[in-house]
Amino acid sequence: MNRSVVRRIAAVLVVVALVLGAGVAYAQPADGDTGRDAADPGSGYVLLNPLGFLQFGPILEGGFRVAGETYVGAHLRFSGMGVLYHVINTDFGSDESSVSPLSIGPAVTFHTLLPYTDTSNRFYAGGALGMDFGWSSGTDSVGDWEARWRSIVLATNFGHRWRNPSGFFINVGLIAGFAVGIESNWNYVDEPDDLQDDGTETTFYGMLEFSLGRVVGQ
Repeated sequence: MNRSVVRRIAAVLVVVALVLGAGVAYAQPADGDTGRDAADPGSGYVLLNPLGFLQFGPILEGGFRVAGETYVGAHLRFSGMGVLYHVINTDFGSDESSVSPLSIGPAVTFHTLLPYTDTSNRFYAGGALGMDFGWSSGTDSVGDWEARWRSIVLATNFGHRWRNPSGFFINVGLIAGFAVGIESNWNYVDEPDDLQDDGTETTFYGMLEFSLGRVVGQ
């Protein structure tokens, strides 16, 4: 693994550690904070999964309650900012190629809070259906090249939520699923019309979740 990837991993580790530390502090209930009902599911939520920086990209998500304690929403995964995403798509950190930081993965999501004795701390389960749009570039013995790919992504998501009375919460769980490739090609920069088919495949993947969020509309 080259030095630039090592430096990137070190920087991301520092950022993630700071964000997670702040999240743990925010999730602690404040003294005398009883102005809100911890059982109130609220009308919606927003969250950020910073652990994605080390995996397939951080996730920013928002949603609203549609019935009971079931929510639908949308998220944007910034896959071009994920270390593991870079490593897998650059021949394991090759100096000759790099993934565009603009690579993204939008998706629609749903989840439900499962019945549990503690009304503020709940298990949850759900899923997501989306796309992955990726771009990379590099150099070989012939010249500079650029590549792009698209995949349909289907995933399930489950874990446990800890929430304090103010509405801040932490999700700890797992995201698992697969990406079905629908396009993958490349070309030399000086021959933009000479596209080379790189083939497609179905890839299984998994991500750990450590999300920081807040219930809205309590």
